[in-house]
Amino acid sequence: MGMQGETISALGIRLLAIVGGIFALRGSNIARWVLVIWILYHVALSFFHSGMELFTHAAVAVMVMFALFNSRANLYFKKTQ
Repeated sequence: MGMQGETISALGIRLLAIVGGIFALRGSNIARWVLVIWILYHVALSFFHSGMELFTHAAVAVMVMFALFNSRANLYFKKTQ
């Protein structure tokens, strides 16, 4: 892909996280799934790195999932629909 393609890809992933975060704060249910895809992408990338990086991303993914899908979060995302 080349250095320029990698840079564009990295910026796209960061933009996805920012947009997902903004819309999640606004209560958009679809934003939860955007953020899940974003963090799972990082977990998948971690398979090509060290075991500690994989563990760290997996732990963060679990915390993100809990934060986005616990009962209080479900109420928060339902109130705007």
